[in-house]
Amino acid sequence: MACGRNLVLAGGKMQVKDINRVGEARKSQVAPSLSAKSVLHLGLQGKPPFVRLAQSPSVMILAPVGEVRSPQAEFVKEVLAAPDQWSQSQQAHILKDDRTSLILRLEGPEGPLVLKSYRMRKPIDPVLDRMRFSRAHRSFAAAHAIAQLGFSTPFAWGCSNTLYHRWPLAAHLITDYLDGFPTLAELMASPACKRHPRWLAKTVRAFASWLARLHDSGIHHPDLKPVNILVQAPNLDDSAPTPNDFILIDLDRVTIRSHLRPRQQLRNLVQLHGSFQADLPWKLRLDFWQHYQADLATPFTASFAELESETLRWLGKRKQW
Repeated sequence: MACGRNLVLAGGKMQVKDINRVGEARKSQVAPSLSAKSVLHLGLQGKPPFVRLAQSPSVMILAPVGEVRSPQAEFVKEVLAAPDQWSQSQQAHILKDDRTSLILRLEGPEGPLVLKSYRMRKPIDPVLDRMRFSRAHRSFAAAHAIAQLGFSTPFAWGCSNTLYHRWPLAAHLITDYLDGFPTLAELMASPACKRHPRWLAKTVRAFASWLARLHDSGIHHPDLKPVNILVQAPNLDDSAPTPNDFILIDLDRVTIRSHLRPRQQLRNLVQLHGSFQADLPWKLRLDFWQHYQADLATPFTASFAELESETLRWLGKRKQW
């Protein structure tokens, strides 16, 4: 379960199938500091079980082995060839539409997909994107890189750019759509979850173990909020989620290093600790901190008092915004 994922129906219940399982990645494979280009190389190195369907300056498409000529792969190629036309399609359902992006759910022949179109947010963006990978390209690369490091994220099928006289106007990314997976924020805030304190406590500990493994792997997500983490959560009557049940999304700013900087670790912890203020009692937040510290391979020197202080400062800045 700790890899790229695809949805299948089994006995009428929505489950997750691994389609991007790669052998355990070694730390030596991770460069000290990875640019978008080297992240892409990390995600595609070796002989992973997916192949390139197409590649050009504006389009890159992958498909799992055995599905190169599948209806789903052909549909992905069709969408990325003209992504701007799909917002009016009867096969599309708008999930988000604002100044930064347009997110569509598309009904593919073998299951739903997500088409995310990243819009140019500033006048300088087209100029910059001629010299760097687009946000869609970075998300695509990061998805395969972190999957190779053993973490879960929706399988990224491909990405493309909309060009006008070689100037980028928008960038597009297609991933699997994970239906029925709550975000960590939704899970923590649900009344049913709060009525089961032991289940909630086990979930918090499992999440702490997942975060420790993420940081030990050198992965930094600068916007690591509970809304950017999906949970393959079992019913409250079943066992609580395990560390393998957390799914990372929104990857366009993810970086990978051989060792995560302590300031980056603290930043992630502050984001999460501040987000949990309204939903988790103080004892559970302390329990989360203690399990995170215990599961880290590399000791983290900050104290819980420092975390509380930094969190209050972060919350104060948010109020000013």
